[in-house]
Amino acid sequence: MFAGRGYPPAPLYGAIMSLWLARLGPLDLALAALLLLVVLGALTLAHRRGADPRRLAGLGLFGGYLTVLAMIILCPVPSRVPDAPLLQVTTALDLRGLFSSGPNDQNLQNVLLGVPFGFGLPFVLRRTGSWLIGGCLLLGVGLEGAQAVASLLVGWAYRSIDINDLICNDLGALFGLLLFAVATRRFTRATAVGALAATAVVGVALAGGPRPAFNPGGNYCESVPADAFEVQPGYSAFMEQGMLCLAEADGWMVLRPGDQQPFVASSPEKTLVTGLAPVATARAVATIRGAGPAEADLIKVNGLDGWLLYTSELDGSEATDAQVTMFAADGSQIARVSTS
Repeated sequence: MFAGRGYPPAPLYGAIMSLWLARLGPLDLALAALLLLVVLGALTLAHRRGADPRRLAGLGLFGGYLTVLAMIILCPVPSRVPDAPLLQVTTALDLRGLFSSGPNDQNLQNVLLGVPFGFGLPFVLRRTGSWLIGGCLLLGVGLEGAQAVASLLVGWAYRSIDINDLICNDLGALFGLLLFAVATRRFTRATAVGALAATAVVGVALAGGPRPAFNPGGNYCESVPADAFEVQPGYSAFMEQGMLCLAEADGWMVLRPGDQQPFVASSPEKTLVTGLAPVATARAVATIRGAGPAEADLIKVNGLDGWLLYTSELDGSEATDAQVTMFAADGSQIARVSTS
C-alpha cells in the first residue's frame, strides 16, 4: 500500500525540525546570520531613539519570527541544477481542505504561518488600522516574491509560487490582527473590514469541502490507460492532468512536477521508493531504515518536461521513511530529499 497517498498522519514536528536543521548548509546558516544581524541593527537603532524595554522586546520577538519564517520558506538552499525549470507558478485556486484535512494540509499550515505576523505587526508598526490591513495583505506577496527571487538566484524552481499559499498567508495575518484587536480591545473599522475578508475566504474554503484523497473514483488517476508503462513489476505509470500517476493493485500515487519529496510503497517483501528528480540528475541513490543504499532507475516520461521519474526497489523492510540523494553527471550532489 502506498505510504503518503492522500494525507499522512500528523507529523512529529520536533523530529521533523531536527531533520530540517541537520540539512542546513553553510549558505543557509549565512542567511540566518545576516537576518539576525538585521534584527540586531533594528533593535540598536530603536534603543538609540529611546524605545522602552517593552517595545524593544516586541521588536525582538517580531524580528525573530520573521527570521524563522524566512528560513522556513527559503531553506535549505540547494545547489544550482542546470536545465531545470526556472520558475514554477500555480494559479489554480484551491482552498479546499483548509479546516477539514488535518494539520498536514498545506493550506492550513500557511494560515498558521501568517497568524504571528498579524498579531505582532501592531506592536512594531504604530499606524492606523488601514496601514495594518495593508501590511497583512502584503505578507503573501512578500513571501511568494522572496521564493521567486530565490529560485531565480539559484537557477531553478526549488520553490514554487502558489496563489493558494499567498491567500492563506494573508488570511492568517488577518486572523492574527483580529486576535490582537480582541486581546487589546482596539476595534476599528479597518479591523472589521479585515475580519469580513477573512470570513469570506473561510467561507470559500468550507464551501469547497475537504480536499479529495487520491484514490480510484477520485478526480485523478481514475483508470489506467492503454499507453501506461511499467516502471517496476506490479507498478505502472501514466500522465493525467499534468501530473504523473503511479498505480498498483492497492492504490494510487500522484507525483506533482516540482515536488521532490519521495514516496514509499512498502510490504513485508519489498519497498519501492519513487519520486521526481530534476532532468539534470544523472544518478540517484535511495536509502531506507534497515536497508540500502540502492541505485534508482531514472526514467524519462513523455509530457513531464524538466523532470525524471526515479524508482528504487529495496528488499524487505516495511519502512515508511526514505532518503534520496541526487547527483549530476560530474558527480556533484544536486539535492538530498526525504519523506520527512
